[in-house]
Order: sequence, then C-alpha cells, then structure tokens
Amino acid sequence: MWMSGWGRTGSSSGAVKARRVGIAPHFADVAELEKPGRTIEDWAPALVPGLLQTWAYATAIARSAMPRASDAEVEEVVKARLDRAELFERDSPPKFWAIIDESVIRRRVLPSAGMAELLDHIADAQCRGTSKVAGRTFSGAGRAVPAKSPTRPSRPRPAPLASGK
Repeated sequence: MWMSGWGRTGSSSGAVKARRVGIAPHFADVAELEKPGRTIEDWAPALVPGLLQTWAYATAIARSAMPRASDAEVEEVVKARLDRAELFERDSPPKFWAIIDESVIRRRVLPSAGMAELLDHIADAQCRGTSKVAGRTFSGAGRAVPAKSPTRPSRPRPAPLASGK
C-alpha cells in the first residue's frame, strides 16, 4: 500500500493501540498512516482491499484466517477493518486507487448474493468520485472493473508503503 503526504514511520505505540482495536500488528502503521493520508494506492493480488470490503466479505476472510477465534474476536477484527473506511466520509477524503487481480473477484468467498453485494459496494466506492478501481485480468492486461461509471488510474503501479512526497 502506498500513501502520499507522509514519510515512512514506525511506531510501537501505534502497533499496540491498533492491536487493541482489532488491527494486526504488521498492519498497524499502515492503518495509522491512512488516517491523514491524501492519496492511498492498493494492489490486491489475493483479497479485496480492506477499505473496499463489506461486512460479509471481511467476516469470511477473518474466519478463514482465524479459525479458532471466538465470534467476538472475529467481530472485533471486522469492525476495525470496516471502520477504516470512515476516512472516506470526512470533508477532504483521500484519493484511493486500487488494482484488484481478476482471481480476487472470481474466488467465491461468499454465496452469489454476497459476492454481488461486494461488487456493488466496490462500484459504489468508485462512483463516489474519490476511488478508482482497476482490474488486472488473467491475461495481464489492465481494464476497469465493471461499474456504473468505470475509471482506472492513468498509471497503475505497485509502490512503496509510504512516501514523503
């Protein structure tokens, strides 16, 4: 994940705080950097990015990653993941670009209705005007993910975690 407007930082107190609210320690700094970020770019080769997940999708992913977790533990992780998307509700939301691999969409994590809800949610995020979602097809060519108003980044590229630019 890449975010502009912030330099690379590491914060053990951020990791402790993030863990208390259901965010994995290895992701704590990213979750903290998203909050004030102006631009967020995400390459998703295996999962729908957390900022685009629905409750049902996030729950299914959390359950598969934590098969022995209690319902309360899974709910805490899902709530923390979905609460991150509140940054799109602020007065100046960040620009968000995501590239999602075709296999992520084709992998049936949920029943058909749940996958349809997920795709609608991704399309709605794109239609808000601050999010751009592109798909990387099996053939390797990039194309916009079907949406009500398809767009894609002009220069899709993986990038470092954070940049001071």
